[in-house]
Amino acid sequence: MTSIQEFCASTGRALEASPPMAVAAQPLTWVDSPPWERIESPEPSAVIYVDPGAHRDGFSPNAIATCARIAPAMDTDTAVAMIVATAEALERPFDLAYAHTWAAMFESLDRNFARAAEHAGRAMEISQRHGFDGWLAAGAMQLGVAQAGLGDAGQALALIGGTLPAWQGSGAELNIVFFLAGLAEAHHAAGQNEQALATVARSIAHAERHGEHWYDAELYRRRGEWRLQQ
Repeated sequence: MTSIQEFCASTGRALEASPPMAVAAQPLTWVDSPPWERIESPEPSAVIYVDPGAHRDGFSPNAIATCARIAPAMDTDTAVAMIVATAEALERPFDLAYAHTWAAMFESLDRNFARAAEHAGRAMEISQRHGFDGWLAAGAMQLGVAQAGLGDAGQALALIGGTLPAWQGSGAELNIVFFLAGLAEAHHAAGQNEQALATVARSIAHAERHGEHWYDAELYRRRGEWRLQQ
């Protein structure tokens, strides 16, 4: 199987430029061999963590997609297919739940909300069966984001609003800007414009506090559009 590093090299592109889903403006970090070896690029890019205990073959959906989205000819459909196929080949449920969770996010970023919902549902199904509480929570919020995009405000508010406090309470902070944006979209779909704007403000504040600026453009776009609707 082609490793992530080999695949990235095969794209023929440097990883210094931040791709659309870059986690933060920090150096690229590979953590794929014990004891947590760090290999950093010299310029800002994405942060990619691979737990060697859980991902013995260096499997990381966000790493694959980061490289894939930089590759000139690879679209989201191809990148998502690669993520899922890689996880299926490894035959490890944890990796498959991981893959479907990230696939849902990448589909939502391209506004393919129906496909995002399918991946999120699959991640939740696998996680419930095997007791992966972290991926169950992430899958639930990804499903909420997808449902917000599809206009199902009630389900989106329940899924994201009911899961996000526990997610942050556990100490998780990654992608909070994305989940808060989904929650804001749900409020907006429900006709709750003030709550939508307040939630966008929370997301922007989180980005400032933690340096997670990869979703800034979308946050400011929504805030501007929704302010015009007041």
